[in-house]
Amino acid sequence: MPEARRTVAETLAADRLGPSSLVTFALTAAAPIMVVGGVITTAWAVTGTVAIPVVLIGMAVLLRVFSAGYVVIAKHVRNAGSLYTFVAQGLGPHAGIVGAAVQLLAYTGLQVGLYGFAGPQAEATMADLTGVHAPWWAWALVAWLVVAVLGTRGIGINSRVLAVAVVAELAVMAVVSAVNLTHPAGGHISLAALNPFRLSASSLAVAIVIAITAFVGFEAPPAYAEESRRPGHTVRRAVLLVLLVMTVVYVLGAWAMTVPVGADQVVATARELGPDMLLVPASQLAALALPGTVS
Repeated sequence: MPEARRTVAETLAADRLGPSSLVTFALTAAAPIMVVGGVITTAWAVTGTVAIPVVLIGMAVLLRVFSAGYVVIAKHVRNAGSLYTFVAQGLGPHAGIVGAAVQLLAYTGLQVGLYGFAGPQAEATMADLTGVHAPWWAWALVAWLVVAVLGTRGIGINSRVLAVAVVAELAVMAVVSAVNLTHPAGGHISLAALNPFRLSASSLAVAIVIAITAFVGFEAPPAYAEESRRPGHTVRRAVLLVLLVMTVVYVLGAWAMTVPVGADQVVATARELGPDMLLVPASQLAALALPGTVS
């Protein structure tokens, strides 16, 4: 008799993942350090407004409303294909194929961009820490190779490796934020970044687009439903926890970066330092800030 064909669902590691594993996968996709150091500093530089944390809070509220329906759909559509499977279930296979093409293009573009972001950062970091000088694209290739190797391993191994990476990333963010908050410009902690009146109509649209990018990865947990324990319960908890962690880390990290600089210098400093603004010692940020104004 010919060998029976095995479906994708049969080859997945069923009943292996709990909420913490799904949260880990989602946060790894989001890369909180990259969001705070790269996306948020870019938002300040592009929009010219310090109140980006307010936009992030607003986006989190909208996603919380969206998640109410999203997790209900996920209970009925359990498929590792991610968002396009929802489109196929609701609108038919042709719409699902279009959705899959758009999703593939978007995620591929994001992945390529992340390698381009990681390469120069690794180049500078390794040169400072080890004295090893290699072109940025070499470090990007190393990152690609690590991802390729891990991608061929079981999901259990990946979840453990990513858990270590995420915990380290969140620990770094916590330490950096704490240090920033203890070095306020002028001797007092400013709440200007949390003031919604700092926003303007001209900057709001761009800020919203950037805020949407910051929450990429929030949608990931349902893709692991077939490998989860108690999928409906696990996916729901994971989605809500991911959103909570993202919001706290992004808002706290962004606000903390404004404290040692001072609200009136945030935009100029972001334009001067770019992603390096996150890791420049708090005691040096005020000195490096350039004259500038914010809306």
